[in-house]
Amino acid sequence: MYFYSSPGNFRLYKEIMACHQKNLCPDPTGGWFKGEIGFFSFYIIPLAKRAQLFFDKEFGHALVQGAKGNLVLWQEHGEKAAEFMAQGLKNGESEASVLEKIYALPYKKLL
Repeated sequence: MYFYSSPGNFRLYKEIMACHQKNLCPDPTGGWFKGEIGFFSFYIIPLAKRAQLFFDKEFGHALVQGAKGNLVLWQEHGEKAAEFMAQGLKNGESEASVLEKIYALPYKKLL
């Protein structure tokens, strides 16, 4: 299973929203999932491919597949995941409650 929205991702979103509420930065909500798609496309996947050089073939392959799986999840469900984060923060929901909703989104396991 791929966990494309970790507790750290939600915590970063909350931190940036707190800065937004203090007029220190723009509201990240609308572009959050697009940012994650870019992050996986242009940083995480290339990093995983480079890291293959340092691990055995099976583990290196798993790193790349995991990164690609997370990218697919953000492409397919990122808008909904970001919506869950925004609504959860707005409604004062616990981190566990928000992540439970996100983790319940369907996913496809890549080979």
